[in-house]
Amino acid sequence: MRTLNLGIALALLVSGLLAGCGGGGGGGSAPAPTTGATTTFPLTSAVSAFSQTSHNYSLTGSSGGNTYGLQFNMTPGTTLQTFEGQLASTMVESLIVKQNGAVVDTETGTSYFQVSPYTAFGYISTSGVYEVSSQQQPLPASATVGQSGPLGTIKVYTDSTKTSLAATITEVWSLQADTATTAWGCENGSEVFTNGSPTIGIATCYKVDTSGNVLALRLTLAINGQSLTFQ
Repeated sequence: MRTLNLGIALALLVSGLLAGCGGGGGGGSAPAPTTGATTTFPLTSAVSAFSQTSHNYSLTGSSGGNTYGLQFNMTPGTTLQTFEGQLASTMVESLIVKQNGAVVDTETGTSYFQVSPYTAFGYISTSGVYEVSSQQQPLPASATVGQSGPLGTIKVYTDSTKTSLAATITEVWSLQADTATTAWGCENGSEVFTNGSPTIGIATCYKVDTSGNVLALRLTLAINGQSLTFQ
């Protein structure tokens, strides 16, 4: 969800390495029972709590005979900052991508948001990418598997002057089945580039339980034109 921030993937995309791609998911030798249609998950409180604590993820994926590693670290800010005229909480996010053990790219940036109800305001990458959310709607207080809805749009600029628009992203949220007591809460974006490049999908998913705990993270990206799930 732009909760954990698609901005990282977008910043890498603009710098030439990564582009997000929706969907994906892990498998198992024997699937567990999936959630019932009436089981509810507290999305807003789960994401709000998640956004206020530090997290470190080491995720892996493979594609085209290559093995990839993704180190994703998040550290919340201690004071409110102003972003586009709005007081915002912050999260500093850093990402390291490895291919067959060798670092192929790194990225650091800061996301700006309202904690409760969780609402994304934007993202600034140290590489210069500047994203501004508009017409943003907060995540629902609770949802059942199969539900989805709009979140808003994001304008992706090459820098903070906002004179050069690189892309526009339309976002939606969805809740996908997992087990009898967990589900994947996802934020999916469709990114249209101003230079005519093919439209891409971007997704970040959290594994949540019925108590609102975030248990795992899943990122599905495209590397060198190949769709790849990190988890």
